[in-house]
Amino acid sequence: NTAEQVIVPTQKVKELLLNYSVHRDISVVPTGVNLKKFNPDLYPKEDVLKLRQRYGIKAEDKVLLYLGRISKEKNIAEIIEAMPEYMKNRKNVKFLIVGGGPEMDDLKHMVAKEKMQDSIIFTGPQPWDNIGIFYQLGDVFVSASQSETQGLTYIEAMAAGLPVVAKKDKCLQDILVPGWNGFDFTDRESLMKGLDAIFFNENHVPYG
Repeated sequence: NTAEQVIVPTQKVKELLLNYSVHRDISVVPTGVNLKKFNPDLYPKEDVLKLRQRYGIKAEDKVLLYLGRISKEKNIAEIIEAMPEYMKNRKNVKFLIVGGGPEMDDLKHMVAKEKMQDSIIFTGPQPWDNIGIFYQLGDVFVSASQSETQGLTYIEAMAAGLPVVAKKDKCLQDILVPGWNGFDFTDRESLMKGLDAIFFNENHVPYG
């Protein structure tokens, strides 16, 4: 009976529904994503450099990028909390946070308390039509969220040519191949190890 069928975008959502005792025929059908606008070839290097300069990012800087909603469930605070230790002995590293949301003021206060306003930069919300070029500002896409159902921003980042360093989560199982297109992490140590492998090519992975 097709009326009893439930369609979900990922295995993670299917398992979540099963945990909620939704006992129906559940089919996993990924949501289609138009990736054309994330193609790096669309954005001339001089335009990207000019936008980086707007946010105080130098050509030689290595940029962690988060792009998305600024809210508690995205767990951006976990990345920020790791930055004083990570940036202490690693020059020319910046963390660019693109987006808006209810946790913005709390995160800005956290950054100010650590006196890291020059290294951790908030762009605020950006128009969707311009979002493709903002992916080009980063060298690695980073996220500690475990609330994603499909991980669309990870797919967009990869389409933009960025490796991904993301907190280990079921939504990544068909997207992220550790050591190939990025790394997953479970704690601060593995977060920093993944970033180093990409930024400084410590493990000689394809991205570096």
